[in-house]
Amino acid sequence: MDSNSKRIEEIDEDVTYLTELISRYLKKIEKIKQTDFIIVNALFFVTGFLLGFAIALLIFKG
Repeated sequence: MDSNSKRIEEIDEDVTYLTELISRYLKKIEKIKQTDFIIVNALFFVTGFLLGFAIALLIFKG
């Protein structure tokens, strides 16, 4: 396996882990009542930003 394939596999594993983590996080958010709609939207925004930032770091580090 060349270094690019190994790197892609590592990124794929990291993204899978992050996706599972965020999935659990979002399931907890779904339990919040709709009266906290603004808070839920803010949490979704932060979650999306953090996921994008984490993936960018994984791709561009090293």
